[in-house]
Amino acid sequence: MFEVKADQKQNIRNAIVKLAPQKNKDSVLEKKESFKDTLDDLTKQMAAMTAHLAQLDKPRQINTCQQCGKIGHYTNKCFQTKADVTKSGLLAVEKLEGKLALCHDW
Repeated sequence: MFEVKADQKQNIRNAIVKLAPQKNKDSVLEKKESFKDTLDDLTKQMAAMTAHLAQLDKPRQINTCQQCGKIGHYTNKCFQTKADVTKSGLLAVEKLEGKLALCHDW
């Protein structure tokens, strides 16, 4: 009776061993390579995210109109007319007794 039960247990163990996947060197190497590839992909994705976050942290340039000097819009969207605005260029312009004189630093 005990011998029959021992034989049945041994038969069950043998069946389980046959059904269990066999771990050989090839499957272990494939798993290591796929893990390495996955890890490399994740490393590249993290580097890309870090670069993107660094770009987001940079302060953005403030929109300043060159025509009226106000913040919030560019010259092409300026609501003031050109006649209302006094332009300043590379040369300083002064009015002396009703005459226009250009000032040079020579």
